Amino acid sequence: MLFAALAGVSLTRSEARTGNANWWQPAATDKLHWQLQLQGDLKLIDGVNVYAVDSAVSQASLNAAKANGARLLCYISAGSAEKWRDDFTQFPPAVVGKAYDGWPGEWWLDVRQIELLAPIMRARMDLCRSKGFDVLDADNINGYENDTGFALSRADAIAYVRWLANEAHLRGMAFSLKNGEALLDDVAADVDMMQSESCYHYDNCQQVARFTALNKPVFSVEYEDLIDKNTFHTAACATARENNFSMIYRDTALKPDGVYISCPR
Repeated sequence: MLFAALAGVSLTRSEARTGNANWWQPAATDKLHWQLQLQGDLKLIDGVNVYAVDSAVSQASLNAAKANGARLLCYISAGSAEKWRDDFTQFPPAVVGKAYDGWPGEWWLDVRQIELLAPIMRARMDLCRSKGFDVLDADNINGYENDTGFALSRADAIAYVRWLANEAHLRGMAFSLKNGEALLDDVAADVDMMQSESCYHYDNCQQVARFTALNKPVFSVEYEDLIDKNTFHTAACATARENNFSMIYRDTALKPDGVYISCPR
């Protein structure tokens, strides 16, 4: 797809990381402790100062976290259509592809067609901003690595990530790259932080560490169904310390009252 053909859609690169940016730009060296909770109202945890939660979480629980000095990441799926979302019917059939394997009621999106996705994604970002979120947490940007039903390329993913990051920045929000290690060389200047799932288990933490080498934070999570607690406490947390990650241990339900351990920083 020719970028020039995207009528009405800005694909300009985001403002470079500078002290003049009007969005949160934490450093990898900041003592950030995070929680990943994608179901239910946000539950505060002593010592946690960054929460990644679903965009639909209640305003009251967000306000409580903000009053406690926390920063908030707003989860949306930027690369899939989820049947349980209020805006599901707004996706044109032309952009909805194959079912997302393992997640009933979810389908991959054709991220090449930014002009068709833009109204939906912009509305989601506007909601995040209006609720006081500091960061856009856009999931499923790696469709090109999956069987989506579309001939997506790595270049398509890069263009989409840059567009999402720029739109977030225009709204005064930072942008978090999620599970996009393979895109880092091309989008590191556009994004402000990164989330990585199971880098210890999948042995790709060194690839992720290229981001903290730029003094941008990495929020890392390992899951109890992949490694045991002892391995997390010892080997995984040692890897987190070595690479300056903020790493936690969670169960895959990601509910308020579930397994939660944080590596010391």
